[in-house]
Amino acid sequence: MTACRYSVQINRRFGLSQQSSNTVTHDTEPTTRGVTTVLSAIGQSRVDDVTAMTSSAGNDSVLKGDELMEYLFETGFHRDVMDQACYDKLKQYGYWPRLNFFQRFCLCRLLCMAPHVSHKLDDLDKKRVAKARKVESKVKSNEVRFGQQLPLTVGIVTASAILIVVGVVGNSLVLITVAKFMAKPSVIHVFLCSIACSDLLVNLICLPILIYKRLAVTSTNIHLCRTMNLFFYMSLGCSIFSMLVMSIDRYLVIRHPLKTQAIRTSKRLRMIVIAVWLTSTATAIPYVYFTRSISNCAVVVPAGLWFRLFVSIAGLVLYLIPVVIMLFGYSSIGVLLCRKGEKEKRTGEESKDNETKSSTRDGSVIKTLILVLVVFILCWTPYWWYYSLLSFGVLDKTLTSKRPLYEKIILEYSVLVVAAANSSLNPILYAFTSRAFRKGFKSCLVACCRKRHTYNIGQDSTTVTECSEIATPDASSPLKIN
Repeated sequence: MTACRYSVQINRRFGLSQQSSNTVTHDTEPTTRGVTTVLSAIGQSRVDDVTAMTSSAGNDSVLKGDELMEYLFETGFHRDVMDQACYDKLKQYGYWPRLNFFQRFCLCRLLCMAPHVSHKLDDLDKKRVAKARKVESKVKSNEVRFGQQLPLTVGIVTASAILIVVGVVGNSLVLITVAKFMAKPSVIHVFLCSIACSDLLVNLICLPILIYKRLAVTSTNIHLCRTMNLFFYMSLGCSIFSMLVMSIDRYLVIRHPLKTQAIRTSKRLRMIVIAVWLTSTATAIPYVYFTRSISNCAVVVPAGLWFRLFVSIAGLVLYLIPVVIMLFGYSSIGVLLCRKGEKEKRTGEESKDNETKSSTRDGSVIKTLILVLVVFILCWTPYWWYYSLLSFGVLDKTLTSKRPLYEKIILEYSVLVVAAANSSLNPILYAFTSRAFRKGFKSCLVACCRKRHTYNIGQDSTTVTECSEIATPDASSPLKIN
């Protein structure tokens, strides 16, 4: 059911009076219930008059819906409740014949409602219409969530629950490993921890809210949706900007090692991390502002040019430009490392000196970061591709089934879950590609297993130690990636 959502800009466009346009400013459903509200505001006598008129017109019963709307306008009923000058002004424009009766009634009620009726409608809307909408939304919510969309709901809830468990455990292990088992964390470790913190926001806040929105029968709290979008896009910004900084850092370390070592101070590192988080928060604010839909937490931007502009700018800032810079940076790093290797072969130097060891270590770190970037691209490309097609109207032309709206819902949630999966996959990548993180994860698990559990049996207590056969690595040996 389409709601009437017009603004004060309408009366500016059509030159309508400010007094008549400000009488009613809330949304109205142009249904039979809306007509009944108008009739009730005028009085029961007028309801009887309409009943009598419709009966005399040859109808067996009172007209409803579209027919009642048409009859009311045809018989001039609007003159009792609408400001006549405002109504005549609207009819002068060519778009009026193209509007159906629901749209006409909705437009007139917002702009041309007579003052002696508007205050009564306000009271009735608050008490009757709002209550009816609540009941109607509850019924529709049950039908949508537990009816035709039941397989989609089960899939979303299951996938989100798995991502929550994997993401919380994995990202927590990353933070514990760097904080407890790495004696001297490097710049890369600091930014990987920053990404892990942002991923935890998705795992602990965004995905649980997504599950709640799919399972809740009714949800009228827009703040939940805004919270979800805030942390979701903040995490996206933090991930992409942190990876961008790491790629630039690796390039400078390999291209200008001595100069870079002099400027890489702890103070500058903290400032860069803070700047990344502030920038990520700033990029998420527009998404919070345009969060208008309560049912699916959708970001509602005015259709047309504004929507295309919004998606284009967001895609460039949060995806395309950083990815292109990182691909160029890692390509340059690969060229530099290849040149170093060829130089060593030509000079016949042994691969035992410190410089060669450093080059080997740099190559290992670069492989890890490139793999993280590849997974990021795989997870987020469907998301941006979907919204690009949607903003430019291509998606509507490609959906040819009998249920295009349902297909849109499936695609929207699918790309959202795939994008959120990136937050849970990063720790798995670290475990497979970094020997230091594998040792750290193993040390964390051993520490958990060796934790002493005390069981009180009557007045006695027994201490049990498990997993003692696994040796804990020496804490004095740093697990370091330069």
